[in-house]
Amino acid sequence: MDNVENGFMGWNINFLSDSQAALTALDSFQINCKLIWNYHKSMVKLTERNRIQLIQVPGHVGIDGN
Repeated sequence: MDNVENGFMGWNINFLSDSQAALTALDSFQINCKLIWNYHKSMVKLTERNRIQLIQVPGHVGIDGN
C-alpha cells in the first residue's frame, strides 16, 4: 500500500472483497499472518486521515472486477 505515504487526506476509501476470511482476519484482535499484519498497519495509517470501509461482496455474481 504505497498510497499510505502519498498523503491521501479526506478520502472515502472502500475495500471490497468476496473473502469473508480475509475481512475477518483484518478485523481480528490477534493477527498471525505477516501479510495480514502489513495490510492492517497500512489501513490503520490510512484511517488517520481518511474514512475506510471494508465491504464483503458476494463472489461470482456479476459484480465488475470480481
